[in-house]
Amino acid sequence: MPSVGMAALNHALRLQNFVNISIFNSIPNHPNLGEILKVAWETIQVTSDGQELDGFSSKASDCTFERYSHIVANKTSRYTFYYPITVAFLLANENEHMDQILELSEEFGYFFQAQDDLLDFKDNDEITGKTCCDIREGKCTWFSCKTMEKLANDSEKRRQFEECYGSNDPVKVSKAKKIMEDCNLIQDFEIFQEEMVVKINQKIDKFPVDKVKIAFQTIFNSLINRKK
Repeated sequence: MPSVGMAALNHALRLQNFVNISIFNSIPNHPNLGEILKVAWETIQVTSDGQELDGFSSKASDCTFERYSHIVANKTSRYTFYYPITVAFLLANENEHMDQILELSEEFGYFFQAQDDLLDFKDNDEITGKTCCDIREGKCTWFSCKTMEKLANDSEKRRQFEECYGSNDPVKVSKAKKIMEDCNLIQDFEIFQEEMVVKINQKIDKFPVDKVKIAFQTIFNSLINRKK
């Protein structure tokens, strides 16, 4: 935004510091204050790393599931799930099982981000406000990664896709979308989703603290087949 310019950097620093001060003022005597602040700082750092990797993804050749997993683990999973869940545990003086929380949060985040990608791929802008944004921006998404995977043995189609993906040209955007649709990705996604539901439900069932399983299940149930 030209009217904001470098002031945005100062605004970001003020907001970040506001989080620290708000936490400190809210729970100055909490035994886990230091750990809660540490989680906040780590979340900011890790999310920044994930955002940078996401920002550097702008073409079809960037679209691999390895890269996608790194982006999701360091971005969506951290600030959407791991941070609030971990803080809730620390506020309740539950200082154990952080590794399991991170593992479950990463699964939630992967599932959640893949669904976001589905909403963009379906291009229902009346619901999502998005119109093939990911294709135009050359984003590393579940669908672009799956397309590249399925075109591995079709060099000509892969060349066409690489030429069109990440372009603002409406003709190229439509061509990239058509190539993706011809790969039957929705069917692949439905299989992926079914497998993820089973996998995540098993992880919830194995979580060592029984009293929070219902909370995890409620979170996960809210993600299944969401429309926005």
